[in-house]
Amino acid sequence: MSGIRCRTGRGVLLVMMVALLTAGLCIGGVFFAATLASPAKDPVQDVVASVPEVSIQPESEAEPEESSGQESTAEEEEEPEKPVGIFAGYEEQAGDMLRQMSLTEKIGQLFLAALPDADPEGIVQQYQPAGYLLFAKNLQYHNRKTLAELMESCQQNATIPMVFAVDEEGGSVVRVSKFTNFRSEPFAAPQLIYQESGLDGLAADAKEKSQFLLDLGITLNLAPVCDVSVNSSDYIYDRTLGVPAEETARGIGAIVTAMEETGISCALKHFPGYGSNPDTHTGAALDERERTVFEESDFLPFEAGIEAGADLVLVSHNTVTAFDGELPASLSPEIHRLLREELGFTGVIITDDISMDALDSFREDAAVLALEAGNNLIITGDLEQSVRQIQAAVEDGRIPEEALDEAVQPVLAWKLAKNIFS
Repeated sequence: MSGIRCRTGRGVLLVMMVALLTAGLCIGGVFFAATLASPAKDPVQDVVASVPEVSIQPESEAEPEESSGQESTAEEEEEPEKPVGIFAGYEEQAGDMLRQMSLTEKIGQLFLAALPDADPEGIVQQYQPAGYLLFAKNLQYHNRKTLAELMESCQQNATIPMVFAVDEEGGSVVRVSKFTNFRSEPFAAPQLIYQESGLDGLAADAKEKSQFLLDLGITLNLAPVCDVSVNSSDYIYDRTLGVPAEETARGIGAIVTAMEETGISCALKHFPGYGSNPDTHTGAALDERERTVFEESDFLPFEAGIEAGADLVLVSHNTVTAFDGELPASLSPEIHRLLREELGFTGVIITDDISMDALDSFREDAAVLALEAGNNLIITGDLEQSVRQIQAAVEDGRIPEEALDEAVQPVLAWKLAKNIFS
């Protein structure tokens, strides 16, 4: 019996193996047939099919590529663009003019000279100054007709048209209207006008004053006084509006707007702010106030005047220790950097008169220091000496001619903008 079971088990196993082999061959045959019946796949097509669809645009409409993080960082680190200058539309023409000028003419255009007592026409012919500054002593024996003749005679000797300027602030500083040959009564002090008539009164007075000067051929008024003073004992008080900084700023904005609308040029003075300092006509002045005082007070009227379109800013001879304890403001590169970079002034920077006693210690090279500091125009009572200083500095290489060009180009652009050439 055991032998029979063994043979029977082997038989069953053999039958099962045959069955499995037969089934596998059938399945394989079906799969093979199906494979033959379907088209073969291209492996390249499989790769293409796996790539997301990309929309290709014409070059002119293509999206800009995103910059890398490194490029973004580089862009962020670039220096900010310089503000567009108030004479921007005339800078190219000024540059063309500059390339045609002689060294003598370039040096001359640095100076607003006090009108000499003798031979003003000959001085113009020899030095070609940017303009003449008129004082009361020059005007007391003139009238409208004779002054016009003098100006015309000077212009005929100028290769580059001249500016004629005065300090006609009103009140205690009136160079022209104090003489009845020109006006029946002097212009009143802006402080008094503001007390009586407010901002409208300041604007009306500025327009009348500006037109009065333009009718005489005077194209630059060294005004308004932007200094802040509320202390009647201050040297500068009577020439200010006599009110706090913010109120002064509103007044300066109204005055400058009126002057610019009339067409005359104005000069904001005395940057960076006079404070309670003594008269720099008669000696040095040391201002030891903190920087924050200037930022929160003195700068405000200047900022308002710049915003209103002032063409010039006049820099004082006060030594302001918060910014430069060594040099007077008019000779300080740091003060000029502050005016350009922090207050954003793009017009003409002019010194107070470098003949004043406050600059006695710098007399030998005051004109050179003024140019090196960043001034475009230098007021001088001794044109011959000032010209000699600049000429010597150019000859010995202290001042490259490119520095002259940089200083003079804004002066020419300003003259073009104000139609001095017409």
